[in-house]
Amino acid sequence: RPPPPAAARRRPMDFLKAAAQAAQEQSASDFLKAAAQAAQDQVNELKLGALELAEDISGYTEAFVKGDADGNKEVEFGEGPLGFRLEGTLVISVDPCSQADRLGVEAGDRLAAVAGYQVPDFGPDDVEGEERAMKLVKKWLKEMPRPSTLTFVPVLGAEEDSGDDNEAIAAGGSPPFSAA
Repeated sequence: RPPPPAAARRRPMDFLKAAAQAAQEQSASDFLKAAAQAAQDQVNELKLGALELAEDISGYTEAFVKGDADGNKEVEFGEGPLGFRLEGTLVISVDPCSQADRLGVEAGDRLAAVAGYQVPDFGPDDVEGEERAMKLVKKWLKEMPRPSTLTFVPVLGAEEDSGDDNEAIAAGGSPPFSAA
């Protein structure tokens, strides 16, 4: 019998090459599917870890905030900037993502105690009393050990910011000062 033509002889080789290439492509496809699944598994694991971390942080924060029915808050601050600004004894702003923000301090709260020392009360027209309270608060905030507890009380019907920065106080800063 005569040998098959050259084209016929290549056919089995072409088939084997095509089969090998298909197997490679299938393997590449399987590899890509497996890699995509592994990546998705990693994303899901990271999401779960983030949720667990958020729960841990909220539990940590709640452990350092004691409140009562009147809205008074005893807040324990650790090392680092406190994250709020005072004008007199009134919180006028809270830095986003700061300790104060995480612990629930709000603009409009009044600082009532620093590390167990009660901030002296003063009347609306008692300039001397307000200056004395401001000086004490500034000193106490600067010298308080960490961690330390600050007590805030809500102020109902608080007056709008007068814009008078000379009456503002700050822990180590200039008026209105940031309790950093």
